[in-house]
Amino acid sequence: MDFKPQPNPTFKTKVTIRAPGEKPQILSCTFRHKRKKEYTDWIDRAKTSGNDAESLLEVLAGWDYPPGDPSIETINELLESYPSSGGALFLAYTQELFGVERKN
Repeated sequence: MDFKPQPNPTFKTKVTIRAPGEKPQILSCTFRHKRKKEYTDWIDRAKTSGNDAESLLEVLAGWDYPPGDPSIETINELLESYPSSGGALFLAYTQELFGVERKN
C-alpha cells in the first residue's frame, strides 16, 4: 500500500468505559481527524473551558451509544452516567490520533 499524504477525515476506535463493580463496556466511536496544531489548540481549549461535552462534540462524529447521535445532551448523559467516560474518550482520541499502541 502506498503512503497517503492526507489522512482520512474520520477514524474509528473502540473506547473502554468502566463503571464501578461492573465489567468494562466497549463504545465504538468515530472521531474527526485534527492536524497537530488543531489538536493542541483543541486540547488547550478543552482544558480551560470546563465543558467536556462541548469539547468532545468537536471531535466526536459518531458512536454506538443508545440515546442517539453525539450531541451536547447525549454526551452529557454519558458523562453523568459514567463519570470515567470523559477521560476515556479524550485518552482514546489522543492515543488513536498519535498512533499510540494500547494494551488490552
